[in-house]
This record gives sequence, C-alpha cells and structure tokens, in this order.
Amino acid sequence: MTNGLTGKRASVCGATVLLLVLWASTGYGYDSVQYSAPAALGKTVNAGTTNCFYEDYGREENYYCSGAQYWSLPLTFDQSAIGGYVGATIQVFAPNTSATVGCYQYSVQFSGAENATVYASNTVYPAQFGTTQWLTPSTVYDPANVVQVICMVSLGATVNYYYYQ
Repeated sequence: MTNGLTGKRASVCGATVLLLVLWASTGYGYDSVQYSAPAALGKTVNAGTTNCFYEDYGREENYYCSGAQYWSLPLTFDQSAIGGYVGATIQVFAPNTSATVGCYQYSVQFSGAENATVYASNTVYPAQFGTTQWLTPSTVYDPANVVQVICMVSLGATVNYYYYQ
C-alpha cells in the first residue's frame, strides 16, 4: 500500500510541511506580516490634481504640476492589526532640493458624528538627492484600520514603492 506521493511530489510536500513547521515554531504571527505595494495603488488627495501625476511601472511622478502635490497611499491590514502600532517605509526619488518628497502617515479614530482623534507621525524627507531613498516616518496607532501615508511630491520627484507592517 502506498500513500500516492512519489518522486518530486513527495519532496515538495515534505519541504512544504517542514517550512510550515519551522514558520510556526518561530512565533511569528499576523502582527509580523509585511505588506508591500507599488505607489500606483495610491491616489491624489485632491481630485483636481489627478493630471499632475504620471504612472510609470508602478511608480508615480509629479510630472506636470509645480508646487507640492499630495499623493495618498492606503495601508490595509487584516483585522488582527487593529489596535496596534503600524509603520510604513516609502521608496522615493528626489532629484534635487527643489524637487523633493516628504511623507508622513496618520490614522483616525471616530467617536460619534462630530468627534475624531487623529494620530500622525513626523514628516520625513530624503537625506540625499539624485538617488533613491527609503523614508520611514514614525509609527502611528491604528485604532480602526484607517491608516494612510501622505507624500508631498514636488515637480520631478517620484514615489516608487512602499511596504508596511
């Protein structure tokens, strides 16, 4: 009597079970899951500035408008993240001091029709220009799964990619 698994299929199944056992034994759970997405999943904060941005292979560039234009990136989680602190890291490109990017994150807790508490991080900017940089604002409390990253993108600067946990 055989179990029906032979050769490569048995090796793949055995390796999969081993990896699952090792993962479970490390103690990592939902709170350590890392999510990632291209900046193209975001949107402009002001609908009137939609034409300012140019999407190129997932990155968003302020290609047409002078001044800082606001780009919003949603951070979506499974329900286990609610009530904890979350943080994002954003990959940006700022060619020079007049074409830069600054990003921060915030969350909102609503209590009733007219009351809301906003939790906001610091705004961070690239330390160098002319090279891709990773920006990491401070973490924010996530009371209700409504965290957003906002990047102020000057003409010629880009938001490329972001990940969060």
